[in-house]
Amino acid sequence: MAFVMTHWRAILLIYAIIGGLIFLGVLLFFAWAAYTDDEAEYFENYYYPNHNKDRILISASLGLFIGVPCGLLWPFIPLLLFGVWIFTIVTEKFPRLMGHLADDTEGSDDNDE
Repeated sequence: MAFVMTHWRAILLIYAIIGGLIFLGVLLFFAWAAYTDDEAEYFENYYYPNHNKDRILISASLGLFIGVPCGLLWPFIPLLLFGVWIFTIVTEKFPRLMGHLADDTEGSDDNDE
């Protein structure tokens, strides 16, 4: 505990730098996703010349909405992914325990549970 108390500024600086990098990464991902669909944009401009250009605004707001929590809570994202991975393993191994969440019963008629 003494290490944390003596080096709290360095720890806070590292946390802020990594959080800022993750925030910028999420924003850049959403900006990339907004600009990658050039063929669809060509057809939209051809068939609907007066359509609204809100795609960039939606992408930026979604990036901010997702990027801020990811930037603040970045140490917990690997824990969340690990928890989801363990959850899928448990649902595949013990289907009755999890209420048959891993079963794909949409196409079968003989399962009436």
